[in-house]
Amino acid sequence: MAQLGAPRYSLAGQSCVSRPECAHDHPDAPLMYAITCAFGDYEALDRFLKGIFPPYPEGMLSGGDPGWIWYHEKSEDGSDVVVVEIDDIISPPDGMWNEYSPAKIRYEIRAALNNFALQHPARLPHVAHVIEEFGLGDAMDYPGCTPIPTWDGTMPTRRILNS
Repeated sequence: MAQLGAPRYSLAGQSCVSRPECAHDHPDAPLMYAITCAFGDYEALDRFLKGIFPPYPEGMLSGGDPGWIWYHEKSEDGSDVVVVEIDDIISPPDGMWNEYSPAKIRYEIRAALNNFALQHPARLPHVAHVIEEFGLGDAMDYPGCTPIPTWDGTMPTRRILNS
């Protein structure tokens, strides 16, 4: 990702997200940073995902270092949203946050899993497990984003990238 505040915390080149060059002021910047961190330990890919997919555990925060959390909330109109917050150390001076719809979360996690499999082919069985665990196998089309084909359990043929 591009910068996101202090250059020493940039994750450029390590990210599997659909917007790896996401600028700090882009509405998706908090989500791109959090996904990069969530998949960054390369161990349990579902470790940080349980709180952002239904059934939403009451009061569950997921996140870690460096400086990010995400969690489910009800918006003022009663709809489900996932809130992503990035600490001010990563994104000075005030940090950053945004709310995302469940459809946006599903799309971006699926895109990241697709890209992660391409970056780490030996992890394909783990990617398949997470896609099945959270029901992410259907084709996905999110407004303004590259469509994602139906998951067939084989290695994806291309990265999912959005500008």
